[in-house]
Amino acid sequence: MHTIKTHFVHNGQLEEQLGVFVQVQSRSQDVQARMEIAWSRERDDQKRLLDEAHRLAVDLQVSGACCLVGFNGWDCEARS
Repeated sequence: MHTIKTHFVHNGQLEEQLGVFVQVQSRSQDVQARMEIAWSRERDDQKRLLDEAHRLAVDLQVSGACCLVGFNGWDCEARS
């Protein structure tokens, strides 16, 4: 009889530990999902900034070339 009571107590502890494990695993999955969303947003922001920087560099290069041509008698302001 003593071993049966011990067995039930042991099973109760295992169930409690399993419940804690399931909660921790669930929280871990939630954190992982939130981190993936945050990383995705960060990548999107970095891509947007890189694209904008590239566009501005190209615009600057084109306007710089226009102004250099302007020294040859072209109106740089009229071409912008």
